Amino acid sequence: MRSRGLVPNRGGGPARRRPAAGRVTHVLEGTLRFVDRRGGRAALQVEDGNAAGRRFVGCTVTLDLAATRLGVPDRDLDGTISASDLVAGERVSVTLRLPRGLAEPPALLDVRRLTACEGLLRL
Repeated sequence: MRSRGLVPNRGGGPARRRPAAGRVTHVLEGTLRFVDRRGGRAALQVEDGNAAGRRFVGCTVTLDLAATRLGVPDRDLDGTISASDLVAGERVSVTLRLPRGLAEPPALLDVRRLTACEGLLRL
C-alpha cells in the first residue's frame, strides 16, 4: 500500500521550544577591591559585563566564594586553589546566575566561576 505524501512512523513535526527558564547567566568583569580570605567573600568593582550584567557596571558588589570554581594561580603554593590565592587589585571575570526580571540585586551574589583575566594586577 502506498502512502499519500506522508511517511509513516516519522515521529511527528519539530519539537516545540520550551519557554526560557527563570534564571539568567550574568558575566561581570572588574577589579577585586577587597578579599576576605577566611570568610570566602570578596568585593568586586564592576567595569564591564554581558547584556544581562551591564546594569551592575559602576557598582561594587559583594561575592560569596564558598562554592565557586576558581581559575587563578596557586599563589600561596599550598597545593590547592582557594580564596586565599586571590589578591586585591586583580582583574577577574565572574559568572553567576540570577532570577530573570530581578528588581534589586541581592546583597550577596553567589558566584559559580571566578577567573583571573590577562592583566593580573591593576593598581
